[in-house]
Amino acid sequence: GGNIHLESKEGEGSTFTLTIPADFNDKNEIVIPEVIQKPQEETVQTVKEERFIVSKIPADVADDRDNITTLDKTILIIEDDTFFAKTLLDFARKRDYKGLVAVRGDVGIEMALKYNPLAILLDIQLPIKDGWQVMDELKSNPLTRHIPVHIMSSLSAKRESLQKGAVDFINKPFALEHMKLIFEKLEHALSKNPKKVLIVEENKQHAEALSHYLSSAKLQTIVASNINESIEALQRKEVDCVILDMGIPDKTAYETLETIKKSDGLENLPIIIFTGKNLSKGEESRIKQYADSIVVKTAHSYQRILDEAAVFLHLVEEKDHKGKQPSKSETLQNVS
Repeated sequence: GGNIHLESKEGEGSTFTLTIPADFNDKNEIVIPEVIQKPQEETVQTVKEERFIVSKIPADVADDRDNITTLDKTILIIEDDTFFAKTLLDFARKRDYKGLVAVRGDVGIEMALKYNPLAILLDIQLPIKDGWQVMDELKSNPLTRHIPVHIMSSLSAKRESLQKGAVDFINKPFALEHMKLIFEKLEHALSKNPKKVLIVEENKQHAEALSHYLSSAKLQTIVASNINESIEALQRKEVDCVILDMGIPDKTAYETLETIKKSDGLENLPIIIFTGKNLSKGEESRIKQYADSIVVKTAHSYQRILDEAAVFLHLVEEKDHKGKQPSKSETLQNVS
């Protein structure tokens, strides 16, 4: 216990006196309970990918599906604008292709699996499933991921299209002469064999091991140990994809990426990053400004790299599949 004494005089103020017993000990200590503040739960914002699904489903377009033989070159057109789809179909026929038309995204996926076309022309805004969903399903399926896809849309989505594995992107509407360029790019993607991959890796043994693994999938590899060698290799030889072993992301690694992407003619070159570090969201976001895919080193990372390369290089699955159409090597001789 203790006492508080108050003395007050008018005009002079008040005096408070606190008296504490001499035998005051810990037992008499006033304990102020600790206020434990409950940590606020971190709010995780999930960014939902924007969908471009249209509600109106147009009538089907008459195409060549009933007149296709094993020797025919086929193009699949996934487009809900029937007038534009017919224009593309007519142009395809003039280049000696048989044309298939799907006005819905989900039907386009089914037709790609059923007919195994040489190439696909794809719109983004579609009924049922949009172009991004179609692209994701095509490129995640070993039976269809090798098919070159050229995306056409009124949306500005060139970078997204290339990152998802498209051969190229063109904004709609476009002039008739651009159709020729579209078909030439698709045919170029089909005719290049073997595909060339540049491996940028400082460790010689690691580079040789990865090169050997990719070579077993009939890929031609070039190895460079630093940025100067890699740029020289890219300028000297035609390369279809770059695999960059980044190790720990640092200034040099980012400079390598930036130098490649800013070099003339290499802006759209697919780059796959191979790293032994679990990247932070900030690092991953920065890398994806330049790279198309990131593979973290694991026991199965070489296969992951091959899977990613297959998307960008349009590699045909080696395994035999029941009911599979003739291989591209058998039909490429007919591509003009």
